[in-house]
Amino acid sequence: MASALRDHSSAAALPSFTADVFDHIPVPSFLSVSAGTATWLYTTLAVVLSLLALEQSVYRYKKRHLPGDNWTLPIIGKFADSLKPTMEGYVKQWNSGALSALSVFNIFIVMASSNEYSRKILNSPTHAEPCLVYSAKQILRPDNWVFLTGKVHVDYRRVLNGLFTRKALG
Repeated sequence: MASALRDHSSAAALPSFTADVFDHIPVPSFLSVSAGTATWLYTTLAVVLSLLALEQSVYRYKKRHLPGDNWTLPIIGKFADSLKPTMEGYVKQWNSGALSALSVFNIFIVMASSNEYSRKILNSPTHAEPCLVYSAKQILRPDNWVFLTGKVHVDYRRVLNGLFTRKALG
C-alpha cells in the first residue's frame, strides 16, 4: 500500500496551462463587454463624474464663507430634505448663522435669519430676489405685487402702511 501511494504521488505534476480552469464559471453580461462598448462606458462614466465634481466645486465657490453644509447632494441638493421636512432641520439651518446657504437643483439659496441681513437682501433687488418657490414667478406672474421692486414697491408699501395705522385698525 505504501508503494502504491509513492507511485501516485510522484506521478502528480503541476499543470503547465491553467486557463481552462475558469472557463466553466459564469460571468455576468455587463462585465464581458467588447472593447468599443467599454470605451463608451468608461468615457460616459468619466464625463458624468467630472460634471458632478464640477457641480460640487461651483457650489463650494458660490458658498465660500457662508455657514451651512460644505457639501451638497449632487444635482438635487436639499430637495430630498424638503420631501419630509422636520422642524429640527429648519432650526438647524436657522441656527447655522445669520446667513446660510443651500442649493436645490443648482439654484443657490441664501437664508437670512436676522433683521439686518433680511433688510439688506430686500433692499437690493438687483442682486437677490425674495422667493420661497422658484416657480412662483411663473405661477403668480412677474407683475404680481409680491415681486415689485424699486419706486413701484415703495409707493405700494406707502399705500399699505395707511391701512395699518391705529385709526384704521380701531
